[in-house]
Amino acid sequence: MVAISNQEVETMKGKVYPHRSGFRVYWPWKGETFWFYQDQFGKPFKHEFYALEVLHYLNKLEDKFDPSEWRKDTPYKFKKAIEVYLELGPGGPEWKHQKENISKRYLIPFFETEDIREIKKVHIDRFHSRLREKKLSDKSVKNIMMVLQAFLNFNREVLPKVPTFPKIIPQEVEIKALSVEEQDKVFACIPEEHLPIFIFLRFTGCRPNEAGGLLRENVRLREENPFVVISTTIGRHGEIRYRTKTRSIRVLPIIPEIKDA
Repeated sequence: MVAISNQEVETMKGKVYPHRSGFRVYWPWKGETFWFYQDQFGKPFKHEFYALEVLHYLNKLEDKFDPSEWRKDTPYKFKKAIEVYLELGPGGPEWKHQKENISKRYLIPFFETEDIREIKKVHIDRFHSRLREKKLSDKSVKNIMMVLQAFLNFNREVLPKVPTFPKIIPQEVEIKALSVEEQDKVFACIPEEHLPIFIFLRFTGCRPNEAGGLLRENVRLREENPFVVISTTIGRHGEIRYRTKTRSIRVLPIIPEIKDA
C-alpha cells in the first residue's frame, strides 16, 4: 500500500468520487475523459484508499498510460486472451474440446483477471502447486500444464518472455490386458450387427476413430495381398477428417480374421 499525503491528493490530476457500493476514478488524459470503476486487472474500487492509489499510479504513468489496458475486455486479460486462443489456436475438434474443459475448470478460475504479459515463473509454480493440492494424477497435471504452456506460446509475441515450466514425467500405467479367452467372452455379449467393427479393432489395433472413419475406397480387397489404408478418422460430430492423430498413413494387411468383417 502506498502512503499518499493530502497535499499529493490535491496536486494529482484526476479525482476519486463515491459510486454506489464503492468508488470511481475520474481521469482526464490528452483531451479525453475516462471513468474507471475497477483497476486494469478487474479489481473494483471498494475502498477510497485503493481508488486513490490507482489514481496516484495513473499520474505516475502520464504518457505511458495505455487506455486499451483498462478496457473491461482488454485482449491482455487472461480470460479474454484464452477465449481468442480457444477460437483460433491449433488443434482439431477433440483437442479443442479438451482445451475448453481444462480452461473452464482450472485455468480461468486461477488466472482470470491476470494480465498475460505479467505472468511469470512464480505464477506458473503456484498454479502447479495448486493442481498438486487437488490430488490429480501426474497425467492430468501434465495435460493441464501443456494447455497453459501452449496458450502462452500462442501469445509469445506480446509477452516479454514465456516463463519456464516444471518438467512432469507421469508414471507409466500398468496395462491390464484381457486374455484371449476373456476377450471371447466379451465378444459373445456384443450384438451381431455391431461385431464387425469390434473384430476390426481387435485384430488391427486401430484407434476407434480410425476404424469409424475408414472409407470404402481405402479397403483394397481385390489386390493379390489385400490391405486397408488408415488415412482418415471420424470426428466428434460424425465428420470425416482426412488425417490421423499421428498425421501418418498406415497400411495394414487384411488377415483372415478380419476379412469377413
